[in-house]
Amino acid sequence: MAEPIFNFYAIILLLTLIQSVLFTFILAIRAVTQNNHSDVILACLTFIMGFSAVPHLLGWLGIGLLWNQLTFYPWNGMELAVLPTVFLFLQSRLNSQWRMRFQDLKHYWLYLIYFVYHLVVAVQGKEFAKWWWFEVNNRYNIDALFSFCNVLLFAFQLRRFFKINSAYQLWSANRYSNLPSLNLSWIRNFLIAYFIFILVDIGLTIMKLTIGAQYDKMWGAYLANLGLVYYISIYGFYNCPIQMERKSAGRSFWMVDFGLQR
Repeated sequence: MAEPIFNFYAIILLLTLIQSVLFTFILAIRAVTQNNHSDVILACLTFIMGFSAVPHLLGWLGIGLLWNQLTFYPWNGMELAVLPTVFLFLQSRLNSQWRMRFQDLKHYWLYLIYFVYHLVVAVQGKEFAKWWWFEVNNRYNIDALFSFCNVLLFAFQLRRFFKINSAYQLWSANRYSNLPSLNLSWIRNFLIAYFIFILVDIGLTIMKLTIGAQYDKMWGAYLANLGLVYYISIYGFYNCPIQMERKSAGRSFWMVDFGLQR
């Protein structure tokens, strides 16, 4: 195996991974010590964002393990899991009583389709996977289709978040003003920034489909992802979830007013 080649692009991606792993451990420790389920979701989010840089990192280091030995396995596409994790995190922040359930996996439907699709092809063997990759997947731009679907879904959910934010501001100001308020602006800023990030990623995908891969032009996207990992991990760490009690009907405020379960 060739010696790893460190360069500017690899260093950015390595910093992204290190930041992600560091805050994943910090948040996991705090989640256990404080019994804070919200930190579990935030740890998952930072891990997903950091792990999404691994294929690019190995590529710039000249390590072809994922392409040569683990051909077409679902080692890519982690960005498809960011959006549902953000909204599960939002639920956990709005109510400390919230717990993730098995049916919440339905929010990951796009990533699960991607995962199963790649896994089914990969287990057929390396030779078949390589043939499918170049003759079917790349020819019909199937992975690009997943990216376009992610942008459309993100646009829809971003609009939904603004409705949730407005409902929460009205709820906290007019109905339960004696309760501590939660600052959602940093989550809003992250969603907007990440939406712009995936739009840029789509632009790079279109460029790849039209004039070929221009990996040296993607350093800005790598740097933006690093900034987003820092932003979500640090702001998430220093913003605590709301502590609120359940009412007699067994339904919490956020289920009634915010509509996050829909």
